[in-house]
Amino acid sequence: LNRTGTKERCEGFLGLDKVLVDRFLSWKKTAQPDLKIVLSSTWRTDEKFKKCLKANGITWIDETPDFRGRDRGEEIAWWVLNHQVDKWVVLDDCQMQGVGSHLVQTSPITGVTDKNLARVNKLLSDEPSQRQS
Repeated sequence: LNRTGTKERCEGFLGLDKVLVDRFLSWKKTAQPDLKIVLSSTWRTDEKFKKCLKANGITWIDETPDFRGRDRGEEIAWWVLNHQVDKWVVLDDCQMQGVGSHLVQTSPITGVTDKNLARVNKLLSDEPSQRQS
């Protein structure tokens, strides 16, 4: 929900883009109304950033642990394993280990696109056995 070059500021953070937030929330409301978000952003440990997300309508049910010095993908994989989740997707602009084909990688330049969200829909509609971990 951020992209390089945006001028939007919230709680002092540069990068949260209102257009991308609106795109995501509109998609979630219409295509995935039961979607639950687990926050895994590298900024998840910053209370001001989380306040900014909430102020823009982004809510979540939990956060992944912060295993200092480990790949964020490993933190996500740990969370999924310990919460017995069947269908899950990582929507992020970073490469990471441990998430396999569950990663829908966005661009740090353009942010989340309709194509990214269509891929999320496909992954969430597939049977768990049809995906590679």
